[in-house]
Amino acid sequence: MKTILKTVAVMILIAGCNSKVKQEPSPAEDTLAMNTNEKEKIVLMGTNAFLEITLTIEEKNRDAASGVYSKYKNPFLESIKGAVSKQLLIRENDVQVLHGFETVESAKAYLSTELFSKDIVGELAPLLAAEPEIRVYSVVK
Repeated sequence: MKTILKTVAVMILIAGCNSKVKQEPSPAEDTLAMNTNEKEKIVLMGTNAFLEITLTIEEKNRDAASGVYSKYKNPFLESIKGAVSKQLLIRENDVQVLHGFETVESAKAYLSTELFSKDIVGELAPLLAAEPEIRVYSVVK
């Protein structure tokens, strides 16, 4: 019985010491702890081109258009070669989708993908009040 009590006492002592030891955060925890500006800087460092698509969408259709953006944001980032970022910008008269890419070639190639030409355009087309404006920009560093 004394042996068991000594063992338990040692385990409690060790557990108490371990709880006071400060552990270094893992890289994933470091990334989660970053503020938004730090994360945006990392993304922008890898961005060498932007694809800007300006859409004229009546206010009554904006929620639906926003749903299309949300639905396809992750598939865009996960499956399109060279994709770095995607943001939805809302203005009074129109909506812009700003896509970040590693290269201008990647930005142009995205316009030929099935994800863009079939899925996204297919769902957005009925919501458009005018033809979209598409521009590709290269980033000067």
